[in-house]
Amino acid sequence: MPETGSAATRALIGFLKAETGLPKAIEEISLREGTAVFPEFDLSVLDINVPPDLAERDRPTRYPSLVVYCDKVVNDRREKFTRFSGYAQLVIQVRLSQERLNGFQRRLQLMVEALTDVLEGIRGDWGGGMHYSGAYEITYGQVKHGGRHFLHTGTISLPVNIHHS
Repeated sequence: MPETGSAATRALIGFLKAETGLPKAIEEISLREGTAVFPEFDLSVLDINVPPDLAERDRPTRYPSLVVYCDKVVNDRREKFTRFSGYAQLVIQVRLSQERLNGFQRRLQLMVEALTDVLEGIRGDWGGGMHYSGAYEITYGQVKHGGRHFLHTGTISLPVNIHHS
């Protein structure tokens, strides 16, 4: 059921873009840190799994940027007699780019913290047979050349349980 992953992805993007989502989480972290952590942040989300170099070729990319997509859909028939009973593995990848390495890791960690704060706030029923338990896994990529000289990524994977009759 490909539409299952797409529906979960759209729901997650909606939560991230909401006023109570990522903009609020970044604002709260900025207040705590005593400085605008991401003053240039403009929440635009790419909803396709595309490497940074291809995304930059397609259109101008603003950093930090978010890529949200469904990595896999599993129908493991947890509930008998349902059409779909399983989960969609969603991925949020934050891409950060800057000219110098100084403070790079800290800025990425703060953005990932803001994202996990949002995830904490959206645990529970997402509607449409979707439920998020609050579980996630974080991985950090190596710093590479790209973007504005250097590019660093943090990836959050989260399972969303889905049941359709």
